[in-house]
Amino acid sequence: MLRNAARAPGMDAEARREGKARLLSEMVISFMDLRKVIRSLIEEKNKLDSVIASLQSLEKQEDPARPVTSALGRRGRRAMGQEERRRVSERMKKYWAGRRKVSGASGTGPAAAD
Repeated sequence: MLRNAARAPGMDAEARREGKARLLSEMVISFMDLRKVIRSLIEEKNKLDSVIASLQSLEKQEDPARPVTSALGRRGRRAMGQEERRRVSERMKKYWAGRRKVSGASGTGPAAAD
């Protein structure tokens, strides 16, 4: 709006100079505001960088709530003892014998191909 006022053909030289001066002062003020915004954004970025770095350092540390497993300790299934292995073997033999009976009677299934 001031740009158009500064260039209006019906204005005298004094009014044009005042318009230009006002425009220049507004540009300086907006430039200073821009610097403030940039400074504020840089400060915010530095804070975010600091928070990110601290979170990454926490991520690298071990979780104290998680149980520590030794190098010799195993995860997952536990090893079966000899007696337990024998019982599982007997149970599975019965299971598969029953499956062979059922599939042998109907004539279908993988046992029928044997």
